[in-house]
Amino acid sequence: MSSKNINVFFLAGNYDQRKNIINKIKEKLGKFDLCIFGKEISYEYLEQQIREGSCFDDKKLIIINDLPTTKKPRNTLLNNLKKLLSDVPENCIVVLDNLNISSKTFLSHLESIGKIYNFDQKKTKLSAKGFIVEYFNSQEKTISDDDAFFIVDSLSFNKKEIDIDSLNIILKKIEQYVGNNKKISKEDIINVCSSSKDFIIWDLFNALDEKNISKSLVSIDRAVSFGQDVKTQATIILYTLLRRYKLLLMVNDSLTKKKSKEEIWEEISKLIKMEREGSDVKTRMIKKEEESSLYSKKAFDFLFNSFYGKKPTIFCYKRKDLLLIDYALGKALVKIRFDCDDSEVILTLHIICMVICGVLKKRQDLRMFDNKSCVFAEN
Repeated sequence: MSSKNINVFFLAGNYDQRKNIINKIKEKLGKFDLCIFGKEISYEYLEQQIREGSCFDDKKLIIINDLPTTKKPRNTLLNNLKKLLSDVPENCIVVLDNLNISSKTFLSHLESIGKIYNFDQKKTKLSAKGFIVEYFNSQEKTISDDDAFFIVDSLSFNKKEIDIDSLNIILKKIEQYVGNNKKISKEDIINVCSSSKDFIIWDLFNALDEKNISKSLVSIDRAVSFGQDVKTQATIILYTLLRRYKLLLMVNDSLTKKKSKEEIWEEISKLIKMEREGSDVKTRMIKKEEESSLYSKKAFDFLFNSFYGKKPTIFCYKRKDLLLIDYALGKALVKIRFDCDDSEVILTLHIICMVICGVLKKRQDLRMFDNKSCVFAEN
């Protein structure tokens, strides 16, 4: 089918590239009647709108953002939609915009009658760094590689990839924030990204490494506020910390045995990621169907790197500190799982911050984890 006859489009992936295709369609149509539909309309109404001509212009553009409602099964709806899209009037363009459809039969049919654009939704961190530098260069602004990685980590500190839509939003915010300034600074990025969850976790890690107790308490309170359920969010934070400090403990132990960085990574990379199954006392760890390493090479290398004059994380802690932190995190997880109300959960997180920052230095300081209530009072 020649491109001039195509009047059905299926778009998937990041927002900017989808919007670009829609804008090109609008430019090509010139004057047209626009209809945008979601799940609030019925299939019957959608069919009527496609088959009817335009009210005010010769051409009609219909953008479908969600599947219409129907009492029929989903497969029946998709089959009916296939027939409908096969018979779209010549003066009508139908765009299926980012619909959650994975049916190979449906998509294969669309490909035969129209055009499918399947754009990326994720970028690797390395490619995202290059994209950030190129983006600001195109705006006649400069940013260092370190600061570009800083943006990447603020969006996805513990993941291998970042969401392109989130990245584009942050870049536009930074561009608007700096205005006519030609250079993007770390301070600019902090001011724009400081409300990001991943940035807060990154900021918390930095504060803990620096033993900055006041900043750590503020960061951990902000991290908890991202979840509607305090206990659930606190559990996620504690597991994130436990994973980090177990890695630090293993690396620290290997370094004391005079092992090279390459030898340490070879051992660490053999650790397999497990999944938790069940809840509370019935929780157990099982192997994932697709085995993957528990720690990424980037997370491992991050412990040895120095950013913005900061001492490498691996040299911020002594072995005795890491053993106490590991002990405290285990105790805290058990404590909040069974005994604590929300205020006690927050207090437990604060105690963990005090342990990591070196304010509490002995196991005796953690007796509150063994009591029924998370309080400092003596019996």
